[in-house]
Amino acid sequence: METTSGTLTPARGLVASLGMADVLGDEKKHQVIALGRLGGTLRRTEQDTGVCREKASTYLKAAGIDVRPPGG
Repeated sequence: METTSGTLTPARGLVASLGMADVLGDEKKHQVIALGRLGGTLRRTEQDTGVCREKASTYLKAAGIDVRPPGG
């Protein structure tokens, strides 16, 4: 990667991780899905894995696991 004179800023203004911030690693996804299959709550999943409840909910729904609605 080319940089401008003595800085860590890419010369072309591109950042390799741009758009990748909300992608979980496979291990975290498997943890979230396993806890969901065991009937864990989203709050508990967030505490145990560090994955926010909203993101955990998205992965569980994509895996076909029912997610209890808020207050439900």
